[in-house]
Amino acid sequence: MFFVTVRASTLKFCCTLILGVLLVTGLVFILPDGQALDAGSIDHIRYDGIEDHEDMASFLAQFGWTVAGKPLSDEEVTLPQNVQGVFAGYNELQKSQGLDLTPYGGKRVRKAVFLVTNHPNGEEQVLATVFIYRNKVIAGDIASGDPTGFVHPFESVPDGAKGME
Repeated sequence: MFFVTVRASTLKFCCTLILGVLLVTGLVFILPDGQALDAGSIDHIRYDGIEDHEDMASFLAQFGWTVAGKPLSDEEVTLPQNVQGVFAGYNELQKSQGLDLTPYGGKRVRKAVFLVTNHPNGEEQVLATVFIYRNKVIAGDIASGDPTGFVHPFESVPDGAKGME
């Protein structure tokens, strides 16, 4: 007769190993052609290293926006200390794109406004606003030049380009 003894820790190890193999095998079949595992296919947006107008235009180009030459305005502004009212609404737009103005309340930041030349709605006055603090983009938007128009994040164009109104 042949007896095999198995300790509880050996049993746990084998179960863990089998579950790991099943998990990896399942991921191989679930992920289409392994594309989700390809690090080169992940879009990487750079928010830092913004020093001049060319850097700002290159930043916007990462989202597919083309801007006309130099900015329409480039100035230093002081952000409100408290996030409330209209500023709170604008900060919600920023949060939707992974940014947050809360830590920059009361700080002096650079604000540049560019004319966008390739917005899909064909409107002539579409503006890209970029807020920069210590060579890093901390906020911004794409907006209609019409005060009753649209405002949306850098990377999306909502249906009808409504965004935040």
